[in-house]
Amino acid sequence: LDAALPLRGDGSLKAQLADHLFGDAETAFARDEDNRGKNGKDGGVYGKQLGEELRKRCVAHVFALLHFLDAARLSDALPQHSRLFSASRKVVIEADQGPSQVTSTQQLARAFGRDCLAGEGDILPHLERLGIDLKFIQTPLHDYDWRVRDFGRDLRDGVRLARAVDVAAHNDKLESDVCAKLRVPAASRLPKLHNVSAVIEALQALGAIPDQSRAALGDWARAVVDGRPLLRTRDLVAALAARFSGAARTVDAGRLRREVGRLGGAQAWAGDSTKASRAQDAADAITIDETGTDESRARTSLTQWAAAVAAGCHCQGLDADGRCAPGFVRAAVQLYHPALSCDTDEAAVSMLGGVSLDVYAACLDPSSSPPERVAWAFAARLAHRLLASRDALQAATKLG
Repeated sequence: LDAALPLRGDGSLKAQLADHLFGDAETAFARDEDNRGKNGKDGGVYGKQLGEELRKRCVAHVFALLHFLDAARLSDALPQHSRLFSASRKVVIEADQGPSQVTSTQQLARAFGRDCLAGEGDILPHLERLGIDLKFIQTPLHDYDWRVRDFGRDLRDGVRLARAVDVAAHNDKLESDVCAKLRVPAASRLPKLHNVSAVIEALQALGAIPDQSRAALGDWARAVVDGRPLLRTRDLVAALAARFSGAARTVDAGRLRREVGRLGGAQAWAGDSTKASRAQDAADAITIDETGTDESRARTSLTQWAAAVAAGCHCQGLDADGRCAPGFVRAAVQLYHPALSCDTDEAAVSMLGGVSLDVYAACLDPSSSPPERVAWAFAARLAHRLLASRDALQAATKLG
């Protein structure tokens, strides 16, 4: 049992398990050195009976502990421990073989039965009759280090990306099991391509990525595995964030309010007070609920900003689902960057840069229906990019 990670160290889990499984008064009395010789512990008929009783109790406690750890790990009741068994400590699982790493609770039960229960044979059928069904099997994914230290290297094998998709989808009560399709360890290029392709297909099924040809998705997977260009890896992470995070993590609601106030002045419209008045009236018609969540305040601020821009540019802004009206993106880009001449919304996004059409193309297609969070994430990304690029251009002009 030394291979079981939750029992190592001085944590509260170890103390609680030890007290619950081994903390009965009779066992404590018999193990106390001050009580040696009492009640026939060192000899006599009663001493032998007590020894037999303690041995039976020890066996029952060991299997109870195995059953508890197996059930707790299968039900994710030990979130701090992705692994149940140590990767460094080894035991003799088969009598004719050397020590090896424990990978399942069944192996540990068989080893204990072989070494401590003479003449029992395979202990697992006996345990099943008692209602103890051990099922946990430790895979290479349980030994995986999920931390990302290098954005350009740690995501190439697709394993961390798959885990992120599954965790985010399960948090939203959605079905996703990308990790079950992984090939690990992904030491060569072929399993890495398989893993990244599985992630892209899962995101496409969840609506985070618009429909693309198999060749285009294959090129995307190869770019992520090769790490060149790194922009493709960033786009994949952006698609994941857009699908599950929404607008609050992309745009600052306070900054949008300040921008709405600026749009209410004639200077924002090249001295045209009529456009400024229309923009201010459109923004005032939308009230922000300060008691709402961060996401609701961000969406309302985005709607207010889009209404002000659309009123001054004689077009429509955002609908209730965060979808941009046809022509709004082009009008907004030309408002903040008059030097960029473009005829379509797609061309405006391409010229603006910083917003990937591979991720957000469905938000510009009236015939598509992207998930609501993706639509709001696109609007937030567009607003953030417009404000940031405008500020950078003004700063460069002053320095120049």
